[in-house]
Amino acid sequence: MKKHILYLIAAAFFLILFGCDTNITPSDGTEGYYLEGAIIKNLDLDRLSISVSLERNDTILTDAVLRIGDDTLAYNSGKYFMIIDSATHLAAGNHVLWIYDTTFLIDTVSFAIASDFEITSKIPPDTTPYRSGDQAQIEWSVPTNVDGYVYSAAKKDAIYENDGYSAFVTTGVPAVTFDPDAFKLPSGELDTGWYYIYVYGYADSPVPGTDIPTIFPAGLSNSISGSEFSAKFGSILVSPRDSIHAVIQ
Repeated sequence: MKKHILYLIAAAFFLILFGCDTNITPSDGTEGYYLEGAIIKNLDLDRLSISVSLERNDTILTDAVLRIGDDTLAYNSGKYFMIIDSATHLAAGNHVLWIYDTTFLIDTVSFAIASDFEITSKIPPDTTPYRSGDQAQIEWSVPTNVDGYVYSAAKKDAIYENDGYSAFVTTGVPAVTFDPDAFKLPSGELDTGWYYIYVYGYADSPVPGTDIPTIFPAGLSNSISGSEFSAKFGSILVSPRDSIHAVIQ
């Protein structure tokens, strides 16, 4: 009899704790992740650099694991990064970024690396300086795996300082005429000196860090938009530089 009573007490206790009518509900565990960054294949420096930030519920995630093939990105000061002194480390074509919250797979991001390209012609030519009122024009070879182009210019002593001029190419052809503002001071006067000029071929929606010669224009939308994972990420191929010498008339 005592055993039967004890059994009933134990059963009632079990129902109170775990029964259908209890107030104990499991957490849905929903997390909101946001990834931002870029892979930069710099043909001018023969360097490949990757810089990515990752947030979970608007907080920087410091113990994630980000991997491309056999390469695991290192974490430091809010960024996951990798720098390799060889632009050929990632071949042209499709690759995958694997993203783990410690050991939990958050998602994967597919990205493309463009094939090599270069500026093929330039006006004015090397033997002719650029003067106020002139037109500066360039053409370039066409790589694979790009969604669009950016053209840019910066003073020779100001590259890699988030400086200079850049704009999207909107003509739909691998050629562009520089906006005269690329070579002007804020006052509108010609800013004389040597400029390095570049073309960037980009895929998806890259957000580059400091490992790019000039500023990169804003305006690209998220490459991935979702309730639990979104990203603004892509690749940039930096052409070998050319140069323009701006002088007073």
